[in-house]
Amino acid sequence: MSDFKLITSDQLAQILGFSKKSIYVLASRGSSSLPPAFHVGKALRWHPHVVQNWIDQRAGLSAFHKTTLENAEQAKRLLVTVEGVGK
Repeated sequence: MSDFKLITSDQLAQILGFSKKSIYVLASRGSSSLPPAFHVGKALRWHPHVVQNWIDQRAGLSAFHKTTLENAEQAKRLLVTVEGVGK
């Protein structure tokens, strides 16, 4: 199994610069303004690779042209960002 942590709504809000309330409102509407989420019990969670790919697509970067190593490095940077949230 990969060594990563799922992203919480608090962490996603900080990564995207949204309020936590905005995250819940947008998620409840199924908005494309957020990366795809899933529920763990009642809590929303995001996979870090999905979030990174969603950000890349919104920024106009093509995931198709990236190498596996580049994707791994981006995921690692995102995890470092997520792990630093709330410290």
